[in-house]
Amino acid sequence: MIRSKHGSATIEQQPRRVVTLDNQGADDALALWMVPVATVKVSYVPGDMQAWTRTALKGKATPQLIDADSGIPYERVAALRPDLILATNTYQLEEKGVYERLRRIAPTVHFAEGSNIDTWQQAMQRVGKAIGQEDRARDLVAEAERGLAAARKRAPDFEGSTVNLFNADPSGPVHGQRRAGLRDPLPRRPRAAPVAEGHRAQERGRARADQPRAL
Repeated sequence: MIRSKHGSATIEQQPRRVVTLDNQGADDALALWMVPVATVKVSYVPGDMQAWTRTALKGKATPQLIDADSGIPYERVAALRPDLILATNTYQLEEKGVYERLRRIAPTVHFAEGSNIDTWQQAMQRVGKAIGQEDRARDLVAEAERGLAAARKRAPDFEGSTVNLFNADPSGPVHGQRRAGLRDPLPRRPRAAPVAEGHRAQERGRARADQPRAL
């Protein structure tokens, strides 16, 4: 059983038809050798999919893309016959009734504390537990943290500095996040604060398990 903020999911056998409702979940699943049958499209990037996700999918089946910009299309999700739904960073689950509708379709593993609040370590480990890859998830987190520690040693001048993060949308709005410190292994993912009224971005950048090696 995996306990999440709005309820618990019991996964009785190895999932084979996984649907991810945010691209963080898709990337985590791919890093853990699970190709989702479907994931949400990222409408603010060319081709509706992040470049690193396409790289990870090279030579594999391409997941169907779900348009969730205006809300989760429950009938479309149900038609995919998932045996597991991953929503570890899906902000729509903060809305009343969303989790209840999803769990009627399939066991739904989402965030422990909140969208854009759970750390990337938490998300990876939750996905790992859900798909039976806890050991690999733990190894990927440890590898990433070693890379971050090495990056700090290579750039001591940045100790104590902060950085402002922004997500630029081609349609115009820019979404800001609060300032994050650089001295931590990787700051907790801050809650996003959209600049444009009514426009909510589903993703605020991807803290992939292997990304720190590029620092």
